Amino acid sequence: MNIIKKAALVALSVSALSSVVQADEGQMYIGVKAGSFLVDLDGADDPEPFGVQLGYDFGQNLSLEFEYNTGSADYTGFGSTVDMDLTTMAIYATFRSEGQGYFLTKIGFLKEELELSNASASENIDDTGLSYGIGGGFKLGDQFALEAEYTIIEQDVDYFGLTGRVLF
Repeated sequence: MNIIKKAALVALSVSALSSVVQADEGQMYIGVKAGSFLVDLDGADDPEPFGVQLGYDFGQNLSLEFEYNTGSADYTGFGSTVDMDLTTMAIYATFRSEGQGYFLTKIGFLKEELELSNASASENIDDTGLSYGIGGGFKLGDQFALEAEYTIIEQDVDYFGLTGRVLF
C-alpha cells in the first residue's frame, strides 16, 4: 500500500471519527505505556520501550490519540554488536467497546525511527506507514483503566504493550 493510500485511509478514519463528535461527552486522557517491540531481525534483542499516550475520547466509544514510544537493545550483526534505538510516534483513531471489561481496535499513521550505532559509526533509518492493533482493557472506576494491546508497527516490527490510562 503506497503512502497516498495510507494517508487517505487515516484521513478517512479521522473524518469518520470527527463526524460523531459530541462536545458535552468529550474527555481528555493521558496514559503511560510499557512493553516490548517484537523485532524480526536475526541477532537483535527486542527493545523494551517506555511511552506516553495522549488522547481525546469523543464519546460513542471513539477516541483520537497520539502515542510516543522509545526503547533500546543490542543488535549483533555483521561481526559486531551495535546499539539499536527504536522510536515510534503515531496518531490513531481508536474504538473501545462498552463495559467495565472491553476490547479495543485502532488504526493510524506511524513514523518509526531506527538508529544503529557503535563507537565508530551510526546509521539512521526512518519509515512511515499504516499501523493498526487490537487489545483489551479493564476500567478501574470512572477515571482509570488498564489496557493490553498488540500493534503492527511495520512488516518486521510489532509491539506488545500495557497501558495505564487516566481520564480527566
